[in-house]
Amino acid sequence: REKLQISSLDFRLLIMAGVLVVMALAFHAATGNFLTPENLYNIAQQSAVVGIVAAAIGLVIVARQIDLSVGSVLATVGVAIAWLMYSHGWHWVSASLVGLVLCMAVYLYQGWLTAYLGVASFVVTLGGLVSFRGIAFLFASGRTQPITDPTFLLIGGGLDGKPERHRQDAPDRVPRRLDVEFKGSAGQNRGQEAQDRVGVGN
Repeated sequence: REKLQISSLDFRLLIMAGVLVVMALAFHAATGNFLTPENLYNIAQQSAVVGIVAAAIGLVIVARQIDLSVGSVLATVGVAIAWLMYSHGWHWVSASLVGLVLCMAVYLYQGWLTAYLGVASFVVTLGGLVSFRGIAFLFASGRTQPITDPTFLLIGGGLDGKPERHRQDAPDRVPRRLDVEFKGSAGQNRGQEAQDRVGVGN
C-alpha cells in the first residue's frame, strides 16, 4: 500500500512537470523569447520571493490555520529596509537584519494572539492585512524609497535583470534622454519664434 501511495505521488509530480514543460514550449512557440536565458533568469528571480513565502505558508496551512497578512508584512518589511538604506544611509546588511527582526516580531505577536489568546487566525491576519499596509505607507511617508546600493542591486539582479549592463549603461541613459528632450524643446522654441516673426511681418 505504501508503494502504491509513493508511486501515485510520483505520478502526480510527473504530470505537473509535464504540464510545465508543455506550457513553456507553447509560450516559446508563441513568442519566440520565453526560453531565452534572460527570460528564464527573470522568471527565477520573480519566483524566488513567491516560493519562499509559499514554503512558509505551507506550514501554516498544515497546522490548519491561515495567514492573510503575508503580502502586507512582506511589503512592510521591504519598505522598511529600503527606508533605512535610502533615507537614513544604513548599510544593506544592518538594514536587512532589522527587517528580519521586524518580520519575526510581527509573526510572534500574531502567533501569540492565535495560540495563547485563542483569537482566530483569520481575524488576526485580516487585521494585519489592513494595518500593515498603513504601516508601510507611514514608513516611507508616501514617498518612493529607491534602492541605490550596488551590492544589494546585484543580489536582486538589478532593475532590468542584467546588473552589469545596468550599472554601465545607467549613467549614460539619462544624459542622452535629457539631451534629446532639450534639443526637441529648443527646436520647438525656434519654430515658435519663426512663426511669431512671420506674424509680426504680416
